[in-house]
Amino acid sequence: MNQNQKAGSSAARTLLIGGAAGGLGSALAHELAKRQAAGTLILLDRNVRAMQKLATTLEAETGVQVVLYPLDLGGAAPQDYVQLADTIAQEYGKLDGLLFAAAQFIGLRPQQQMVPYEWLVELQANLGSSQMLMLALTPLLLQSDDGRVVFVSNDLGMTSKAYWGAYGVAQHGIAALASQWAQELSNTSLRVLHCQPGAMRTSLRANVWPSTNPNQWPSPDLAAARISDWLLQQQTDTGLHTLTMPTEQHSHV
Repeated sequence: MNQNQKAGSSAARTLLIGGAAGGLGSALAHELAKRQAAGTLILLDRNVRAMQKLATTLEAETGVQVVLYPLDLGGAAPQDYVQLADTIAQEYGKLDGLLFAAAQFIGLRPQQQMVPYEWLVELQANLGSSQMLMLALTPLLLQSDDGRVVFVSNDLGMTSKAYWGAYGVAQHGIAALASQWAQELSNTSLRVLHCQPGAMRTSLRANVWPSTNPNQWPSPDLAAARISDWLLQQQTDTGLHTLTMPTEQHSHV
């Protein structure tokens, strides 16, 4: 990092996007890079090929430095998150933003048909990994003058219904986790947002409802723009910040 850059300037900011290869994650990467909201974007995902393609596009179009960090959130151990934090600390000394955009969903099915291992992996990928990332990275976020965290969950009314399985359980856990962390960090400079983007045109959603025309769902670019607005605006209020996009017939996945 150029030591002549101001700590709070966009050029000096380091942001990490979890689930960067997914629909919302890649839309966030494009939006933040387009706005020159960071000097460095760390893309975290298990899909290395998709991350490489995204990084090539971002660097060519915007000049933002893109760093890839392959990690399978459904199978990572606590030490893997510690290693991630150590790497960021050594390279940048702090982290200015952590955005949770990862989602893993096998599909709608009865609880009785869930394979125990798949249930646990899905719960870990969607919920447990968020806690592990917060535990590992909060000390680095507190080193920032304006640290931000964005939790993303699906519509809570929809996912509490039948057949949503571990994914549905995780959505309610994410909401609770965001609220708890926001309250516990209220006396710090770190701000927490819980976002429910609503229906979005993503491949994961198309896999759940393959017979539905995906063009009826809004692009994830819309949610990415709203989240980016929050990240770039001054946020003096403590406690949990919330952002809910308009809902449609189904909630997003």
